[in-house]
Amino acid sequence: MAGKPKPKSHCNYGHAMTPENTTVIQAKGNKYPHRQCRICMDITQTDVEQIEAHIRGGGSFRSLNLSFAKEMGLEAYRAQNPEWSQEMLAASRASFSAASSARFAQRTANRSHCSFGHELTPDVMDREMAAASVGWNPRACRLCRPRFDAVSKFLAEPVEPIPQRAAPDKIAPGILRRTHCKFGHALTPDNIVVVLTFKNHKHHQCKTCVNLTDTDAAEVMKHLRAGTPLKRMPLPAPKTLDSVMRYRQDHPKWDAIATPLIKANSLAARIAGSKRVFGNNTHCGKGHEFTPENTYWKNNGTRQCRTCNKERAREGAPVTREKIELAKRAIATGLSVADIVAAGRSTPGRRSIMTPPQWRKARIAYPEFNRFVLENIRSKQSFAVMQRVGALAPIRGLVRANITEPAVIDRTIPLYVPQSGDPEWLYSLTPRYLSEDDRNDLVSELFLELAARTLRREDVPSRAKEMVRKHNREFPTHAYGDIHSPLSLDAPAYLDGTMLRGDTVSENLWDQI
Repeated sequence: MAGKPKPKSHCNYGHAMTPENTTVIQAKGNKYPHRQCRICMDITQTDVEQIEAHIRGGGSFRSLNLSFAKEMGLEAYRAQNPEWSQEMLAASRASFSAASSARFAQRTANRSHCSFGHELTPDVMDREMAAASVGWNPRACRLCRPRFDAVSKFLAEPVEPIPQRAAPDKIAPGILRRTHCKFGHALTPDNIVVVLTFKNHKHHQCKTCVNLTDTDAAEVMKHLRAGTPLKRMPLPAPKTLDSVMRYRQDHPKWDAIATPLIKANSLAARIAGSKRVFGNNTHCGKGHEFTPENTYWKNNGTRQCRTCNKERAREGAPVTREKIELAKRAIATGLSVADIVAAGRSTPGRRSIMTPPQWRKARIAYPEFNRFVLENIRSKQSFAVMQRVGALAPIRGLVRANITEPAVIDRTIPLYVPQSGDPEWLYSLTPRYLSEDDRNDLVSELFLELAARTLRREDVPSRAKEMVRKHNREFPTHAYGDIHSPLSLDAPAYLDGTMLRGDTVSENLWDQI
């Protein structure tokens, strides 16, 4: 009897399959993994240079002619170097497209007859039309063109979109091929229920037979109160769950009582099933024992480890760059640490930017963010707490700049988060009679006030009106001479003279007395 075959000691090219020269891979489409020789598989720098030269010389990935092991090594190298892979892939696609176009152009140039047997002489063949398409264009033959013009349209014309029909509320009954059901009930239009089968065929059912009666509904309610899930409900034939759904739609009061029972029974059945499946597990995935004190059940019936949940809560969610930028803007605009990690306490209804574990992780993992916080925090008390001995990440010898007092800015104003369409929205709040530069200045002032957290988003329209009124007072566009904009005495008194308005001022009689 033959024993188990011994593993290979050398690859197909004679390299020893030592642990250092072996990797376990699983190629696409293969069910089982296998060992592979690293010398045959790994892509060296020489291989990379040859691949680049081949692709830049007009080749593509398809024409590399690599061995199976080298192809797997190339896939791994491309996954480890995505920028190089994208560059080579773009060059490969361009080379492949150019080669395909050249092949089609060569075929068109060598073509002697069209698809209908006409000889493509210089007078018959339209060279420009043939060269404009990738493949052979039948209209390039001038003898065949009238035939296509008579039956087809080759000009782009505007096509109106086809209006989509609204889905009907109910399925159309279609054609009734029976007059009575198997129990003798007449299949009138009021006594049929249309059901679509798996092939969208319309199946007509008798309402009298398949709909629930009040007696059936009372029996269903009895089972629901006993804790039976709806999917395991014993229904008399030919009634199904669709019958229960129709009865719920036709009797909303009965449905209001049955819906909570259906949800509760379904949840209880799901939890019981999960307990049967996972009840034999004694430890979690990280090795913690499932003791009664260290275990709780979720609503979906899965058992959870309290120790793992505490560790995840202590670590916190990953800190993204977006959250760090929001926290920096919050610190720069005068918000405190409590406003960042516990915004709901200081301002009810506001969401926090970070959780306390995320704040701790960000200050430890990102030294630049920690320095920014210590240099720009407004509260002197918070700065002293962060810099004391034994604090989270103090920086000794840190010199802070002159910082505005935190009471200058209202803490209840939320942090401005730019949204798509904000520049257009701010620009629409400025009047059109202003010049483009003036409108841009007003938009810039509004954006600065929003970013500095001195203006609420809902107050932007009223603030824009105030800015426009102030601009009109400082730069009036109406004629001078009223009480708000008096005429200057240095202005010319007449349009065709050099006398100034100040020269026309005369003393009156009362000044002489």
